[in-house]
Amino acid sequence: MIKQELYIQLLRFSVQNRRTDLTSQLAEQCIQENIKIGGSMNEIDSLTGYILPRDIVEQLARYKPGEMSWKEKLSTIDLQKTNRTKLEEIYQEAKQDGKYPFNLQQRLLDIYIQKKSTQQAFTLLHEIFSNRNQV
Repeated sequence: MIKQELYIQLLRFSVQNRRTDLTSQLAEQCIQENIKIGGSMNEIDSLTGYILPRDIVEQLARYKPGEMSWKEKLSTIDLQKTNRTKLEEIYQEAKQDGKYPFNLQQRLLDIYIQKKSTQQAFTLLHEIFSNRNQV
């Protein structure tokens, strides 16, 4: 996670200083180390100043073509019937995007209370309270 943030800042810095050679090298290094920058291809294009080829931008994106984002996964499932593990995976993806979908948090909290997972319930309650303005 720290490595990903470091690369994002380095890419941003290289674009600000108009160092296209450095931006390309950093992108290639991300690909070699299997670091996904995340977000949509448009966001990565914007971050890198629209100088990288499409194939490199695709490799830097978290979601490959055809792969569903957490929003799409969430919209296609039944929260009441989906198992805890799948819900937790979707929630982790959403958190990586800086989002905290309240309906998903509520369902996970219900599951944690039913299973008497006190620590997980308190952790989730803390996240709900801390990020109540972010959906």
